[in-house]
Amino acid sequence: MIVQVRAILYELMVSESNRQAARMMRVFLTLLISVNVAVSILGTVSALSQIYGSVFYYINLISVVIFVIEYLVRVWVCVEDGRSSVLGRIKFMASPMMLIDLVAIVPAFLPQGVVDLRTIRVFRLLRILKLSRHSRALRVMLTVVQSKRNELGATAFVGFLMLIAASTVVYYLEFPVQPEVFSSIPATMWWGVATLTTVGYGDMAPVTPLGRIAGAVVATIGVGMFALPAAILSSGFVEHLKGDSEPDGQV
Repeated sequence: MIVQVRAILYELMVSESNRQAARMMRVFLTLLISVNVAVSILGTVSALSQIYGSVFYYINLISVVIFVIEYLVRVWVCVEDGRSSVLGRIKFMASPMMLIDLVAIVPAFLPQGVVDLRTIRVFRLLRILKLSRHSRALRVMLTVVQSKRNELGATAFVGFLMLIAASTVVYYLEFPVQPEVFSSIPATMWWGVATLTTVGYGDMAPVTPLGRIAGAVVATIGVGMFALPAAILSSGFVEHLKGDSEPDGQV
């Protein structure tokens, strides 16, 4: 009897079954996570918190109870895929998605005063990551990022080198004129980030002719630099969709 119940729960909670009950379970958990995240966001509005504070509290309490039950059930039924009862469960609990589930529920059990309320709210908002378990679109995105991690890492490394180089050059060009603004290379890196990303907050701006030329060059390079990750991810999505559309056995 227990084995049969565990098999049924495994199909509902862990497997990618397309049965109606499993789909309804995924829809329910998705809605619960969405409501919980919305409540965590609305709870930061003081006017709403004063009026609906008790409602927000009970919604969060019910959500935590369900999330804890979900977590324990997943740990219990994970052995249905053939893994060992002890080490298999430990490895399952150490998987990324289970760690996200754990982080999402742990703050609810911390005594008041141990951590700041704002920190608890941040951990509550991490529950939105649980949607990746129930959303195919998010799973595809994570798969693409994982498959393109080397290319994205190389792009990030090149961008970091560009940031260091641009900040160093502009620091030496602008420090003699604006020592209070471009006071150091680390301080100038804030300007470098804003310029490379083409945001341009305007709180730090070069005034010397050479500094402005350097800034124009950095901004131009930044346009192309930050287009690279988009191109890499786009190619990853194309490859993923192409792989899904090909019949089994074809490369």
